Amino acid sequence: MVYGPPKIREPRRPEARLAPTRDQISRAKSKRWIIIDGNRAKALKGATLSELAWAITGSASDYTELRFPRDPKTLAEGESVDITPLLRKAAREPVMRKTRDLRLSAKGSQFIRDYEHVRLKPYDDQTGKPITKWKEGATIGYGHKFPGEDWPKFKDGISQEQANRMFDRRDH
Repeated sequence: MVYGPPKIREPRRPEARLAPTRDQISRAKSKRWIIIDGNRAKALKGATLSELAWAITGSASDYTELRFPRDPKTLAEGESVDITPLLRKAAREPVMRKTRDLRLSAKGSQFIRDYEHVRLKPYDDQTGKPITKWKEGATIGYGHKFPGEDWPKFKDGISQEQANRMFDRRDH
């Protein structure tokens, strides 16, 4: 016999209803799937489970999370599948990192500088030839394209220091 205070069981909380995001719905539609009832997807002609998995989680191999009664390669138009396992996985793991969270390393920065080479006089990005009046694709420094209203500022060229400052101010 065990003595002590009675064990109190926590009431089971209902799982929050998972719903696909607008991006997931849009990606699913682009891959020939229609989201119905929030947690089911209906196949259109030519749809595959791996494309549905990619649309929801960002990884085509996640189709194995889905329970399907038969060979998924023989998916018929109009068939529907429960996407709750994919929604759960997507809720635990972000589909894609936001680009604002990414930073360019010093090595990456040097790679771009070496690849672009510095040009202190304005040039046409398409041809690489120097320009004497602004045109679409006008570029200066380390591949810095600039609009027509900036032509007076750049028409006579820039210094190496200005090129470095422009490069360092960029959103990489």
